[in-house]
Amino acid sequence: MTGENAIMLYSTEIFKKMDSYQDGYDLSPRNGTILIGVFNLIAHLPAVYLINKLPRRTLLITGHVLIAFSHLMVGIFAASTNDNGVITMILLFMIIYVITNGPIIWLYVSEIVVDAGLSACLFILWTLVLLLSLFTHPLMDSFLKPQGVFWLFGVTSGIGAWFTWKFVKETNGLSDKEKKMLY
Repeated sequence: MTGENAIMLYSTEIFKKMDSYQDGYDLSPRNGTILIGVFNLIAHLPAVYLINKLPRRTLLITGHVLIAFSHLMVGIFAASTNDNGVITMILLFMIIYVITNGPIIWLYVSEIVVDAGLSACLFILWTLVLLLSLFTHPLMDSFLKPQGVFWLFGVTSGIGAWFTWKFVKETNGLSDKEKKMLY
């Protein structure tokens, strides 16, 4: 529920709703979507290094906090029609997500659960992705508008940070058997 799938699926629509696009701004919705993809790709370079060097719990908590901040800022910038701020914070979100929560959650879940548990996690994940893909666009057109949707993502990411801090245990440096016995 970090909003990554919603941004990847609806980035063109997000950019179409910007006031500056309506006023003939240089960045077209298509180019904005390409820019998001490029930043997503580039952010994978430090992610490969960091996921092996930093504790998983630290990356998850830090990721959720920074993601919550970036989404709240996207909402503030969208409400004040500061399109450059929206673009900057969406790109920052993509970098943060790819370096922290994106790869770490897959690694973490595969470390702590057995195969049947992993399949349940994947089922829940793809069910949520389906629901996000069905409801994000209508929510952006509702009374929430895009800024409200990003504030919603920010709140859920804040809850994710709290949940991780309260319940998630560190697996970095543990043996496979120790990881499976954590929960």
